[in-house]
Amino acid sequence: RISRKELAYIEGRLRSSGTSERQQPDTIPWRDIVRSLPVYAIVVCDMGNSWGLTLFLTQLPTYMKNVLGFSIKANGALSALPFLSRYTGAVGASTLSDWLVQHHHLSLINTRRIFSILAMWVPAVVVIGVAYGGCQWEVTVALICLALFFNGAITTSVIVNSTDIAPNLSGTLFGISNTFASIISFIVPVVTGLITNHQETLAQWRKVFWVCVPMYTLTEIFYLIFVSSNVQPWNFRDQSLTTGDDAQETSLTTVKHQSYNVDTRNQETLVNSLATK
Repeated sequence: RISRKELAYIEGRLRSSGTSERQQPDTIPWRDIVRSLPVYAIVVCDMGNSWGLTLFLTQLPTYMKNVLGFSIKANGALSALPFLSRYTGAVGASTLSDWLVQHHHLSLINTRRIFSILAMWVPAVVVIGVAYGGCQWEVTVALICLALFFNGAITTSVIVNSTDIAPNLSGTLFGISNTFASIISFIVPVVTGLITNHQETLAQWRKVFWVCVPMYTLTEIFYLIFVSSNVQPWNFRDQSLTTGDDAQETSLTTVKHQSYNVDTRNQETLVNSLATK
């Protein structure tokens, strides 16, 4: 139901960012994806984020009920605040990051890095505060809201990064990372149960919270080392690569032309921008 003008704008922006006219490839370059460190950066960081998010949203209610005596059913509005906080943080971070990039205050790669740090390391610090916040449920709720507010920045860093490196295959990359993140969401309750071992005490739950800290910090370090904002060469790979030598040669030529066209468009955009200034 969008207007023709809006549709043309979206398609034009996709092409300028490295998306080819052909949106649905016949085959996926799995070998290149498996060998890509920027892909691993997204997957690993998404797994670390899933660990913390699962703990905050599914396990902390149990902690608050059994240890702090906080009834979720009796305080529905307060229980909804963490979700609202994360939504607000996501919208605010996305808007701010776009503004920073468009006004050339930050490069795209540094924007991804900075906002991923906010999304991962702030909750890592806050979860320690939850562990040692005592038996005051008000403090715990406030800290959870703070953590998830900053965690909303994950939408403008790790989550959107697959579109940066492979816009033609961003859906596939998101599916891969989300699969591993979902597996983590199954593991967290199991680990929590093993650590607490039916001992709903503050001391046992502190161990649960401390496990979350390295999950946040180490996966973020891995992301910061291997993250990329450049479109990967295999994003333009022609789907006829597996049909024979002739097809492979044609495909590689296509890749070169497409890559050249993208670089040329970027240079022209930069020149026009400088000319305008």
